[in-house]
Amino acid sequence: MKNLSIGLILLVLLGVCGLNPQSASAQSNAASYYVRANGNDSNSGTNETAPFKTLAKAVETASKTNIKKITVIGKLIGQTEINNSGSAEILITGKTNASDAEKAVLTTLTSMTEGINTIQITGNSNIKLEYLTVNTGSFLAIIYAKGDEVKLTLGKNAVVFGNGEDVTRWPNGGGGILMVEGTLIMMDNAAVTNCKAGYGGGITIAGGKATIRDEASVTGNFKR
Repeated sequence: MKNLSIGLILLVLLGVCGLNPQSASAQSNAASYYVRANGNDSNSGTNETAPFKTLAKAVETASKTNIKKITVIGKLIGQTEINNSGSAEILITGKTNASDAEKAVLTTLTSMTEGINTIQITGNSNIKLEYLTVNTGSFLAIIYAKGDEVKLTLGKNAVVFGNGEDVTRWPNGGGGILMVEGTLIMMDNAAVTNCKAGYGGGITIAGGKATIRDEASVTGNFKR
């Protein structure tokens, strides 16, 4: 009888707090959040059959839980703003064995008149990219990061790919990545390529610092 009473009290407390024992357990056992263009930000995001729709929602959720991995499936179109996601590293990755249809691509709208970055990182944020391509249809830097507490890592099979000499407009600085303060790390075989800008066709570091190691490369970029 005593154990039954304790169980009833626990269930009441969970109900009062708005928690579901089953959903809480599912989240704690999940290895990743998932994002797909046909998903829904009202989903749990913890499996491929119930993915989030936007990367911003996945990052916001990961910043508040112990799941620090986000798997992108297919192409996501639009700007992702990341602000104060925390000092713990959040990995944004594609599937390592993805088919062509499921290869992870982050991009903006294809119109060259769109003045937005594909990824914008600010505040206290620590983001790592792997197994995905980030490109743009915009005339601004593909990835823009600002703040001395920003850390951006490009890891295995992470590619920042611009429009090169085909662009009709391009940023003054940092065609691929524009870092205003903060820390950029490129490692493994990460690459910044085919980007164009007035200064730093591939990367511009303004007041921050960058480390490029292993087989990472910044090549094939263009200066106005």
